[in-house]
Amino acid sequence: MNKKGILSAIALGALTSSLYAATQGALVHGSTSNIDSTGDLDVNLQVSYAIQVNNLNDIDFGDFQNGATNGVNKGDRFCVFTNAQSFSLSIYSSNPDSFTPRLTSLNDPSLTIPYVLKLGQVDMTNSRYTTTIIKHGIPVPNITETRNRLNCQMDGPNGVGFYPNLVIRASISENILSNAIPDAYKDTLTFVASPE
Repeated sequence: MNKKGILSAIALGALTSSLYAATQGALVHGSTSNIDSTGDLDVNLQVSYAIQVNNLNDIDFGDFQNGATNGVNKGDRFCVFTNAQSFSLSIYSSNPDSFTPRLTSLNDPSLTIPYVLKLGQVDMTNSRYTTTIIKHGIPVPNITETRNRLNCQMDGPNGVGFYPNLVIRASISENILSNAIPDAYKDTLTFVASPE
């Protein structure tokens, strides 16, 4: 047998022994029906981790008019579906200055507006808790408000429906906005969730 054939035979033998752990019953004879033969087999399943960020919606502050408002504050409730007991979430700004997210002018990249980003967990009654200030790329670990149904379609207090487990809030104070040069500004946030 050539070297390739020997390796194939060894691999097949190893595969066969690991796939089949069943034990066959012995052949038993007796003069009465009070005999038995016993065999056993294993039932195996490997469950893979699953995680998905979904139901994100854009946050639009609209048109800021100086002196007419006390800054801006808007948010979005969204879902991280996972079968893990907890997960971490990192949020990346496309325009960070150190760890602070910034909106950048669409016409002049040197013009930026810093803003505050907060993440909160949301329970099944839609109440927010455990609020954390988000820094660019710094993971928020040990998020335990999990949803184990795809798209957070859970059987909850109000029947089956969308029960988000996270809320993101972005805010800019009036003082910062008062110093902003008139223009259109934008940032793109990237959410990265990982099972723990």
